[in-house]
Amino acid sequence: MTSGAARSIDAGAEASRAWFFDLYQIRYKIDGTHGACPRPPTGAPAVDELLDSLGFHLVDPKVANVATPYDYNVVMVNPVSIRFRRAEVLDQLKAEAGARHVSSSALAEELIEEGLRSRRHPLIIFRDGPTGRRAALGGGPDVWEVIGGVVGGDVAADLRIDRAVEQFGLSPQQVSAALDYYASFTSEIDDEIAANLKAADDAEAAWRRRQDLLAG
Repeated sequence: MTSGAARSIDAGAEASRAWFFDLYQIRYKIDGTHGACPRPPTGAPAVDELLDSLGFHLVDPKVANVATPYDYNVVMVNPVSIRFRRAEVLDQLKAEAGARHVSSSALAEELIEEGLRSRRHPLIIFRDGPTGRRAALGGGPDVWEVIGGVVGGDVAADLRIDRAVEQFGLSPQQVSAALDYYASFTSEIDDEIAANLKAADDAEAAWRRRQDLLAG
């Protein structure tokens, strides 16, 4: 990928080049490499690599004179260096990112976050949906659906888990897993419940308008 910004720096005025070198020095320090910062590499691909790193993308550090072609940096608010022991893992990450039309760093962050959440909540998986990635019970409904059937309503609090077991065909352990996840990510699940309620209301309103048009 060669961005417009990268082309303008590569072929632009001396001030742009000086600005690029300042960014390169910042990147060099972030990498933790010792010694004086060398002159940056030239050419549009090298410029693109560095700008991607400063713009929250995964960057191949061999462009920045770092040890191996499998060391990559995720440059975010708190910079982190990641070493891929097997090159095919990095190839798979890039291929999946391309298929999803997202940056490699965005996909890496998503996978890391979901992996950490799954470590804490082993019965929870993540899958795609109309509103994006969402937490769900393996082989079962989304977490927001279970919580929507457990929290609130007119069922007595001590009967709500049994009610959810009956309603969704889940085990008590699965319902408890959904509740544990909800306790950890309450606002996220509340937002999903609200978004799906709104979508249902919008769909009903659209159906009623169609019925009115047909009746007119």
